[in-house]
Amino acid sequence: MNRPNIGDFEVDITDSDNLIGIASQALQLCNGLDDTAMVAGSEAYYAALAYYNSVQQASNQNIPGAKAIYDELKKRFALKSRKSDADATAK
Repeated sequence: MNRPNIGDFEVDITDSDNLIGIASQALQLCNGLDDTAMVAGSEAYYAALAYYNSVQQASNQNIPGAKAIYDELKKRFALKSRKSDADATAK
C-alpha cells in the first residue's frame, strides 16, 4: 500500500483554499451580474410602460396613428387574471 505523501497533501490543501477563494469571488460576481440584470430589466419595463401609457393617452385623444400603435402594444401589456392562470394550470 502506498503511503500518503505529506507534500502532495499540503499542495492539495493550498489548492483547495485558493479555489474556495476564487469560487467565492466568482459567486459574488455572478450575484452582482444577476442583480444588475434585474435592475436593468425593471428600468426597461417601467420605461416601456411609460411609453405605453402615453400612447394610450394619445389614442384616447384620437391623435392620428396612435390607435394602431396602442392596439399593437396592448397585446404585450394585457393583464392576465390569476383565476384564468389557475384554471389553465389545473387543466
